[in-house]
Amino acid sequence: MKYFANMTVVALFGLTALLCGCDGGGDSGSSFDIGSNDPNVIVCIGDSITQGYACEGAPYPSYLAALTGKSVRNGGIAGAQMHDGINSAQAALGVKPGYMCIMYGSNDAIRERDIEEVVSSLTTIIELCRANQTIPIVALPPPQVGEHAIFNGKLDRINEAIKNTCDSLGVKCVNVNRAFGDTPEIYLTSDGLHPNAEGSQIIAQQFARCF
Repeated sequence: MKYFANMTVVALFGLTALLCGCDGGGDSGSSFDIGSNDPNVIVCIGDSITQGYACEGAPYPSYLAALTGKSVRNGGIAGAQMHDGINSAQAALGVKPGYMCIMYGSNDAIRERDIEEVVSSLTTIIELCRANQTIPIVALPPPQVGEHAIFNGKLDRINEAIKNTCDSLGVKCVNVNRAFGDTPEIYLTSDGLHPNAEGSQIIAQQFARCF
């Protein structure tokens, strides 16, 4: 894992991306006490979409650093599922981040994970963040196309469960899935799963609207 330097965002975001953003109330209001955590540090945990494996261009955390002016740590691990996020969160919280961006679900859909298990793992991650006084921000991962399109039905159900969990717990939820719009293929690589440079910028834009 490493910190990514701030970099210039080189593509314009579409109207859909600008209209989407941080949904719900959540912890990130100015009154939330982050204790001794650093408000200028964000940790991003997730799968290969976060890590940048098989993506084109820089992964979204590097664009998020440019958009927010904060130091962003990339804790993404290729192939990770929501339950893997528990260990990633525990490790990442050691750097005392003010915020944690969380995006899992793509591999959970592909691996046909039980939705209740996904929700249980997400709840544990959120509880770990709150116990550390770190603000959690959760994203609904993007659609899958081409050979991966067969997993979209399960992904939609997982995303619905993630959104409902965030609503019930009062956690900010970023609808990346909606931000990719009606033509998600233009934001994905040829494998239909990983974002291209513009797709990663859209993901960063959605998270950035929560700061």
